[in-house]
Amino acid sequence: MTERRRPPDQMPSTESPAPPAAPVEKLPTPLLDVLDQDAVWRDTAQAATARARQKLSTLDESLARGKTQVRLDARRAGVRVPDHLAQAHALALNLSWRFADTAMVLNDRGVAATLTFGGRPFRCVLPWSSVWGIVVFGSDTVKVWPPDLPPELGGPPRPPSEALPPLVEPGRPCLTVVESPAEERSESLCEPEAQPPAESPAAKPRPPWLKLVR
Repeated sequence: MTERRRPPDQMPSTESPAPPAAPVEKLPTPLLDVLDQDAVWRDTAQAATARARQKLSTLDESLARGKTQVRLDARRAGVRVPDHLAQAHALALNLSWRFADTAMVLNDRGVAATLTFGGRPFRCVLPWSSVWGIVVFGSDTVKVWPPDLPPELGGPPRPPSEALPPLVEPGRPCLTVVESPAEERSESLCEPEAQPPAESPAAKPRPPWLKLVR
């Protein structure tokens, strides 16, 4: 699916964006009471792909109208947020095309956006698997995808280690310096020790052939 970036008909606002909302510790009880437990516990790869498309469509439409808040489990694989928020299971982040220098990207793998935390910009990366709720612009309710809820909010337990999702945006290439082993390096860089030249037999004095007899 084509990546979404800042719409050309919307200019960035000169106003400073409001800081992201504080982490939300829990959802309202009525919302948890109506969760479909079958959907929570019976999940498939095809269903996860369908949910990712729903999240992309929901967030894209809401952002076209105004600032939108996403709820996510920051502990999920592939998430990149500031260290002091990395263990939040119900982190709330505000997104908007009008935030200055946000450079937001939406695609079928997730969301990437530069947000400000304590006056410092940070490039956040949110795979769809980590996003369990979206507060649609103009709404006071959270649209929730139950199978992606953290265990603390009624979701299924997560394995100790889970496979990393596809990259939301490609990483920068890095260069690696490969050195040869020390033995090979010493042989190739060090000059062999100078050996004393062998003494030539021609250099030795010859005994006399004639002797004086008296």
